[in-house]
Amino acid sequence: MFGLSYLLRVWLFSSLVGTLLFVTVSYLMQTHTALVNFNDGVPMLLFIIFFALVLTIPAVLILLVFLYYIECIKISISSIKKLVSILAVLLTVATFLLLGFPFKSKDGLIIVCYCLPVIVIALASKLERS
Repeated sequence: MFGLSYLLRVWLFSSLVGTLLFVTVSYLMQTHTALVNFNDGVPMLLFIIFFALVLTIPAVLILLVFLYYIECIKISISSIKKLVSILAVLLTVATFLLLGFPFKSKDGLIIVCYCLPVIVIALASKLERS
């Protein structure tokens, strides 16, 4: 299938790096202190990563369907990567909306921390047609 390994790279990278970025920035800015208590160490970090992976499964399935249907369209790989990047950001924001996150300045930090890695990996990762 077109782009399955690409999609898995985008999903795993954005979940892992997004979580690490969120925890680091939250710790440095002293926001979300309940979530980034470093006394809990690795178990808490692994829990947050697991939580991020589980909560993004619906978004990944939507991206998978998108890649399946876009396979038939004759557009460039760079255009597909840009579309995936845009759709992934929209799905990230939608996930937070569905979870009921209020969009205050501190909460916007979480969204930015997960959107940045999505954009970077979606544009930088290799995507090949089958």
